[in-house]
Formats: sequence, C-alpha cells, structure tokens
Amino acid sequence: MRPALFVAIAFASASAIAQTSPSAIQREIITRAVHSTIDRQKTEWDDWKNADDHRVVLLADETMPFPKFADGDAMEYRASIFMENRALSSQLEKAPILTLRDWKLIPRSDCSGTPEALPAVRLVPPSTIERVFKGKPLDPSVALAIRMTTPVLSPDGRQAALYLEYVGSHVDDSGRQLTTMSRNDRPSEWDDINEIGRLLPIDAATPQECEISVDDRAVMTSALTWLTSQKGHFDLLGLFDRGGSPSDWRYQLRSGDCHVDVGEGTLAQLQRRNTAEQTFDPSTLPIAGVRTLDVGDSRIWSEPSVLVSLPAYGNDIAILFMTYRTASRKPEDIVETSSYLVVVRRSDSGSWSVVWTNVLESVMIT
Repeated sequence: MRPALFVAIAFASASAIAQTSPSAIQREIITRAVHSTIDRQKTEWDDWKNADDHRVVLLADETMPFPKFADGDAMEYRASIFMENRALSSQLEKAPILTLRDWKLIPRSDCSGTPEALPAVRLVPPSTIERVFKGKPLDPSVALAIRMTTPVLSPDGRQAALYLEYVGSHVDDSGRQLTTMSRNDRPSEWDDINEIGRLLPIDAATPQECEISVDDRAVMTSALTWLTSQKGHFDLLGLFDRGGSPSDWRYQLRSGDCHVDVGEGTLAQLQRRNTAEQTFDPSTLPIAGVRTLDVGDSRIWSEPSVLVSLPAYGNDIAILFMTYRTASRKPEDIVETSSYLVVVRRSDSGSWSVVWTNVLESVMIT
C-alpha cells in the first residue's frame, strides 16, 4: 500500500506545482479585463446604478484553455485576422492554466483619489459557473459571470493578449472577446483593441411570432406614415435585413429619455422576430408618399429608401426599428443613413400612434 500512496501524493504535488499564479503584469491585465467587463454592464444595462443593487460578479478562479473554434465560426475568422502578432497567438494556444485564488480586484480612483464603487467580485471554481456558459440562467444574486484565458505577453512586455467570455443577467447578454493590449508611455496603463462576438445563440422565434398580423401592419403603417412627415416621400424596400441587439436598443431608449416602459421581454421578442427568415410584401402597406419596390427593381437606391422591422409588443405599446437611406444616383454620391427606434402606443379605440423616436445618423461614401 505504501508505494501506491507515495505515487498518489507525488502526482498531486506535481499538479499543484503546474498550477502557477499570475505575474504582476498578468494581474494588471486581468484587473483591466474585469474592470472593462463590469463597465460594459454598467453602460449597456445600467447595472449597479441603484444603491440597493447588491448583485455580485462571479469570476472563475482558474484561467481557461484557449478554445478551438469550429470551422465556419465567425470568431475563427476574427481570430485569424485579429491576432496579427503570431507570437502572441501561439502563446494563447499553449498558455498554462493559472490559479487566481489570491487575485483581488483593485478599485480605480478618480482625480481626487476617491475609489470607485464596484460590485463584489467572488472567485469560484470553474465548475460552479460552467452551466451558465451553456445557457442556464444566473442566480438572482448574480449580475455577471466571467472566465478568461491566461494573459500572454510579448518578450518586451509591451504587448499582451487574452480571450474572455462573459454572461450577464439580461436579454442576449453574453459574449466572447479577443483583446490585444499595448502598453502606453505611462506605467500600468494599456491601450486595448477588442473583437467581440456572440457566445450564446439567439432564441428562435415561435411560429406565432413568424406570422405577420393585423396589428403588425397597423404598427408598421403608423411608423412609416410618421416617417413621411419627417422625410417626405421614399421607397419601401421591405423588411430590415438583419437583427439587432437588445443592449443597443436599451441604450437608445435610455439615452433618448424614453418614458415608456419597454421591458426586456419585448426587446427579446424584437430580436427573435427580426432574426428569423421572413417573407413580406411591402405593397400590402399602401401609404401616401411611399412607393414599394421589389428587391430586383432597377430603380432601387435611385430615391430615398426605407427598410422596416417587424414590431414587438408589451401591454399597449409596440417597438420597431427602421433604416432610412438617401438616394445614390451617382457613384460619387455621399449616402446618409438614419436608423430609427420607434415606440408606438395603442389608444383605447385600437388605433396606433408614434409616441417616441430616437435616431442614429451616419454617412458613407458609395
């Protein structure tokens, strides 16, 4: 029995030696990555804004292996063009697992030296949060779960890279992030470049959500009629051709001082309905000042044009988005696009009217 016991103890000791702690610079990088992820939750979802929000952040107390992305995974392509420093890329793939059990999040201080208020960060075994990264909901006492690879450094210590995954408590609140950092002229300060991709899939739309209802047509008609009052005539080309992000919509609602209560369930429905493949004939919405064109029509883009989403509902309100694009008759034309988020309310009589809008404008040269 004694030789077997000796072998078991020797094996355990070897494993413990292999499980090393991060260096001082690696601790800086880990701290910066956690700060950045917490900041995202604050910005996108207003987490911890209220003094009575005591939800915690869970961080895996061991780093994770760098994942092997499946063929066709968008992150595989991003990784291949993102990690220009091949030495860092190779290190990420081979980095040892580190233990973070003695790491602590150090608060940043403002100009007056006052430390910022931060949520409590608890270190937990990776197995404790494994199910969250497979789509299971967080405990109500938790706002965010994070795990990351071991940070790797260039030989001169001025460049670094890591891969991080996070899951938050909100709708479509998860992501994968490749980060490269460059140390600037000030000690302990880094400039980051992040490439973020989806971690968990979007829920599929229900069969009922895939159907276009009478209310859908009424809400879309109300929004498009309102747009004609702002922009004049335009061509309606059909449904918006890509989905959106609930966090972006929440940010627009908040930054645009929307006083209408739009719940996360409604934003989730808006995303589901406009991620699924849909067939829609825009000519079924006859609106004064709006010409409907088929996608193959040669006149597309010769006049201002609009794409509209299917709406989502919550009590007596609906929300949808539209994109307005100016005409491009010549190759050198400057094209302006305006992305509208629109809230529509149903009156007691059953009619729908626009009660709030927010617009994001951009310019591109064709």
